[in-house]
Amino acid sequence: MAAKTQIVHYIEGHRIRLRTPSKRHDHAFFQDVKERLNRIEGMQASVQPLTGSVVVHYSGSLAAFFEQVAEIGLSQLLEIEGVPEPAAEGLQALVPSDWKGVLVVALLIVGGLQVFRA
Repeated sequence: MAAKTQIVHYIEGHRIRLRTPSKRHDHAFFQDVKERLNRIEGMQASVQPLTGSVVVHYSGSLAAFFEQVAEIGLSQLLEIEGVPEPAAEGLQALVPSDWKGVLVVALLIVGGLQVFRA
């Protein structure tokens, strides 16, 4: 089962910080994540198992980042939450096909709520 992972902060095209609290202190888990991410050309990952944090320096769009993460099978390890709407299309590659409809509806609801809040 994939570990729930939050996006703590990101700068489009430069850096993303992820946190996986349930895997804190799991050095083997974070080493695996780091090795997988560092295999992708143009990505450089560093991990802090004590805090459950992963920082990835990358180039390109956030959607492309999620597509590349899906291609290397990282979706088996990480269930990423809190993805910004522009990157949600890339995230669909991480979501099982039977959940894609639910994801679309959830994104529409969140988008609608943001419109009404403004």
